[in-house]
Amino acid sequence: MLISFSLDNIASFKEAQNLTLEVSPLKKDNFLSENTIQADNQDEVLKSLLIYGANASGKTNINKAVEWLRTIVLDSYRNLEQNLLLRVMPFILDMKNVNSPSKFEVIFLQNNIKYRYGISVSNGEILEEWLYTTPKIRETLLFFRDKQIVEYNKSNFEEAKLFIKSGKNSDSKTKNSGTLEKTAPHIPFISVLAVFQGKHSSNVISFFNITKTYRSTKTNDKITYSDETTFINNVANTGVPSIDPAYYYVKSSVIKAYNTANSTT
Repeated sequence: MLISFSLDNIASFKEAQNLTLEVSPLKKDNFLSENTIQADNQDEVLKSLLIYGANASGKTNINKAVEWLRTIVLDSYRNLEQNLLLRVMPFILDMKNVNSPSKFEVIFLQNNIKYRYGISVSNGEILEEWLYTTPKIRETLLFFRDKQIVEYNKSNFEEAKLFIKSGKNSDSKTKNSGTLEKTAPHIPFISVLAVFQGKHSSNVISFFNITKTYRSTKTNDKITYSDETTFINNVANTGVPSIDPAYYYVKSSVIKAYNTANSTT
């Protein structure tokens, strides 16, 4: 179950942006309660999310960013000779950003476990990669990768042990760090671990396997709604692919991200 997706220095997005499905705590926003679901003891999230805006406002690039991250995680290990990181396009209208890292991060619930997974890439190389979990309230590190150096949680992430050559913090009671082995600089560590069916890494891969984005480029289906509530209700209930409301001009793409109401994944 998707909770939020963040990106930074990707395509047309120069600065960090966060797309969240968390329900707003404001009473004025509580007008579509049937479109919410209780994710766990802390999080109430939306079942569906719709992004709308004018042409060239970045809707398609959000969709691309989700697909880039999904492809990197799921397909990098299957295509060892092809560097899939080179598909990631930074913000190119500012030379400072061209050589700066592009970052992705996703927060999600899988098998009743809350995760935060992210990756930072530049010039076809993984600069940073991280995975955290929140068993109850406090977030816990599972692993953090700095290029080919990895720090991991000894007690909660033993699946990393076979791939790390122990370093200076190997005597720590809770954490270990060392050089990453059997993993190329352009391959996500999480993808390698999942091949060996580690608990947490398999959960991450399962989440990306069921994650889908929907995009429509139709321009013929145009519907006019008189007010925002009617507009949102109709989109949530009928899944209209392309919309042109009275005061929202959406000519190209509409992206919907779905959470399944009766699923624990």
